[in-house]
Amino acid sequence: MNRWAKVIQLGVVSLLFSFGFGLILFLLPLVAYGLSSSVAVVGVLVAVPALASLLAAIPVGWLVDSYGRRLVFYPGILAMVVVVTCLPTVSTISAFLLVVCFFGLGFQMVYGSLKTCLLELLPPKESSKFFGLVATGVQAGLALGPLAGGFLLADGLEQGVLSAAKLFTLDFLVVMLLVAAFGLAGAPARKPHFLRKSLFSGIGEIVKLRRVGVVVLWLTVLFTGYEGVVWALEPLFGVRLGMDASTAGMILSLFILPFIFFSLPAGLIADRFGKVPVLALGLMASGVFMLFFGMVENVFLLAVCAFLSAMGLAFAWTAMAGLLADASAGFQKGGIVGVWNTSEELGYLAGPVLGGLFAQSFTLKMPFALVGILLLVSVVPVLSLVKKLK
Repeated sequence: MNRWAKVIQLGVVSLLFSFGFGLILFLLPLVAYGLSSSVAVVGVLVAVPALASLLAAIPVGWLVDSYGRRLVFYPGILAMVVVVTCLPTVSTISAFLLVVCFFGLGFQMVYGSLKTCLLELLPPKESSKFFGLVATGVQAGLALGPLAGGFLLADGLEQGVLSAAKLFTLDFLVVMLLVAAFGLAGAPARKPHFLRKSLFSGIGEIVKLRRVGVVVLWLTVLFTGYEGVVWALEPLFGVRLGMDASTAGMILSLFILPFIFFSLPAGLIADRFGKVPVLALGLMASGVFMLFFGMVENVFLLAVCAFLSAMGLAFAWTAMAGLLADASAGFQKGGIVGVWNTSEELGYLAGPVLGGLFAQSFTLKMPFALVGILLLVSVVPVLSLVKKLK
């Protein structure tokens, strides 16, 4: 089967996986707020899945390299289904913490397996284009998940969470069947090489990438910190401004829709005109409009700023991923994905925690404005790669 067909199959699976993930991720801040009325506490609670995922990322990458994707992917799917079915019964903070810890662990097992599969499929010099195709599926799922969550909440939080758990279970069973049918999980490693490969060998692989590796890891932390702030605080921001749940979910989806529309075009443009220029321009656009998002209150202007900021990030993220794929040709993919995913989860952890603390100390607008400033400042290290890549 040709590479395009495999990537399209992976895109379909990624769409369904991210739909279920986005559905639950949209509900978690609201469930947490029902258990604790403090915004700062909500930020900490919502960051717990990212902490669990962060701690698991490097071991998961090592396990994928050592034993193959199949023996990591399927247990991860089952773990996520089990804990989400328990979510409607959660009535204490301790129970919530237990559920979201295993949710984060299962997520990393599934996500790490699929991402390793993607990195193995990406061809040199055309990496952004293929990454953009899969990213389109991922972001389509993340856009539809919150929309579905918003409509399910029309019957109240308790009934909405119960309905979401049922939909999530059905969705993930379909994901599991499609991965098996498409053969995307691969075969178990015939001879696991855990005696030859250190658990932290992926760090050594990233170090070999030198400045490119450092810049990619920093930007990944920043990009996922951006997403962590948006996912954790935008629903509460909307409530504070008097929006209903469906409107808040619509604006959250506008942070996702540009990835659907622009990830593939961004990949084509980055492969054609250069990944560094596209990355720098994407950072500038995303930073400016995120800064404006933290300054306005009108629903229409918030929607416009959300869409345009996310559009810039779609170009930046796609170009960055292609940059890493090109630089990592010939290296151990599972180990690199493990370290890359660790930086992702660090952002998802830091974003809600720091964002919640800033929101509690100042206003809910402050975290969004600060993220915009950091995006603009990060253009400088990106431009330093121009000479490095010549």
